[in-house]
Amino acid sequence: MPVKDLVLGLCGILLVLFAAFAGWIFRSEYYLFIPVFRRRNFLNRSTVPPTSFGSVVSLIAIALVIFLFSRRIATVFFTALPVVALLGIPIGILVYGWTPGWAHYLLTLALCGMAMFLWSNDNFHDD
Repeated sequence: MPVKDLVLGLCGILLVLFAAFAGWIFRSEYYLFIPVFRRRNFLNRSTVPPTSFGSVVSLIAIALVIFLFSRRIATVFFTALPVVALLGIPIGILVYGWTPGWAHYLLTLALCGMAMFLWSNDNFHDD
């Protein structure tokens, strides 16, 4: 994989982390719809808004660990992150009465941009 692609990928991840960190510092809330699985019920409940900065960092860390084993699976996993951010808007509004802040929109745009970059570059989804 060319160094230029790795640098651009790391810059995209840093942009996502910056968006999440800025929301955490300025107390603007964001919500990622992450189902919580329990033993007895498959989908008993989901996380309650707002989502913490640590959950965003842990999801990025999981994607990076998966990247070490399979770039294609990591790209698919990273594509799911904008989906949970986009689902956070209607679920947060309709179910919890939560209104998204500027950090949520910034984080969603950063995640969508990163997912589009990963799929547009063949080096990231070809094992």
